Amino acid sequence: MKVINYFYGPYIRVLREKYHVPQHKLAKKLFLSNGTLSKFEQGKQDMDFDTFSSAISFFEKQESDFIFSTNPEDLENPKIEIQKFIHLFIQLDYWKELPRLEERVPHFDSYGFFYEVLLEAFRLYLKKKPYTKEIDFLLAHLNQFEPVFVCLIQDLKGLDLKHKNRQIEGLLWFEKAKLLSNRLNYYGLTGLIEYHEIISYLDLFEPAKALSFCDSCRQHLQQAVSYRRIIVLDMNKASAFIPMNAIEEAKSIYKSLLAGADTFPDLDLKTTLWGNLSWCFFLQSDYEEAIKCAKQSHTHSKDFPDYWIPLVYGNFKLKKREEALDWIVQYEKFNFLDARSRFIGLFFKLVYHEIKQNDKMFDRIREQVLKKMNKFPYVELDETVYELIIIHAKRLQDIDGVLNAQEQLISFYKNKRIGKVK
Repeated sequence: MKVINYFYGPYIRVLREKYHVPQHKLAKKLFLSNGTLSKFEQGKQDMDFDTFSSAISFFEKQESDFIFSTNPEDLENPKIEIQKFIHLFIQLDYWKELPRLEERVPHFDSYGFFYEVLLEAFRLYLKKKPYTKEIDFLLAHLNQFEPVFVCLIQDLKGLDLKHKNRQIEGLLWFEKAKLLSNRLNYYGLTGLIEYHEIISYLDLFEPAKALSFCDSCRQHLQQAVSYRRIIVLDMNKASAFIPMNAIEEAKSIYKSLLAGADTFPDLDLKTTLWGNLSWCFFLQSDYEEAIKCAKQSHTHSKDFPDYWIPLVYGNFKLKKREEALDWIVQYEKFNFLDARSRFIGLFFKLVYHEIKQNDKMFDRIREQVLKKMNKFPYVELDETVYELIIIHAKRLQDIDGVLNAQEQLISFYKNKRIGKVK
């Protein structure tokens, strides 16, 4: 087993901080000055093996729960696991192995310490749990890792920032990771990182930029034989077409994917594909087809609230008011609790009060919807809300209300930032 001596100092610092040992106390035990031990711990100077062994002996004597393992497998095993999950992550097939990873016993008190922390950060990400503390620690110790693992750490940092709605910062980390993966000729990892860039640009309402990465991403994923990931790439490509008014191109992609959706039944593609196809028809005001597709999506899953919008508002526009009311009642029974779903539910209340001609309640709900609308740009209800307000004002023969809503709609069009379809 080859252990690089720059592992020694940073690991001793980890132990010292874990067990709350003052630096001066450990330095004295090791016959070192505080300054020398500090340089060892910061990686500014390499600690020799004898000093490392003395420090390990100190902690083993002082802490009954600490026994350092010198087993070579404790360094190689987490590396093997990480490489396996990188491959599964690229292939979009990792969840089958997650239970085994959950049951795995990590060996932190070993030469594999830093790799065990990386594996834990990766596990937390795959389980959709916070991992900022772990990934920031790893970024401070990149010299402990081989290049492929540095790529993963940088990619995970980008994803961490993306999930915090700090996509611009995240893209900088994706770019660093991609430069390194390109040098390594690791096509699958490069394709994965490009995929993360694509979804980040969609989050930033920059579909043209997202599209500019799609061909390269597809090529790299094809070289890695990652067909499952390519399917999801194509779905996002279609999402980029929609706000660019290339809705027919998006529909073509969704229909093509639906034709092969049964190839990967575990991906549960039909819910999303039918829902997104419904949204395409909805944007084209083809409410009959939008409702048909939304019902198809509904048969596979009822958990994503956006796909209820064509069912409610589509029926309202087709003057099928009772059917619209029935879908609103069904939606309320699901008792969605997240903020996005509650906002959509608030819009449905607006539709409800227009159907029932409860004008005072409509006015009250309208103000709530308009106040919250900017917080949920991905729902893309702006045009629909203003259209409903105009319908309401016309019914009341409120010319000022119509003109005001039209002005707001024009202002929205002028300031519209191109966004990602659901």
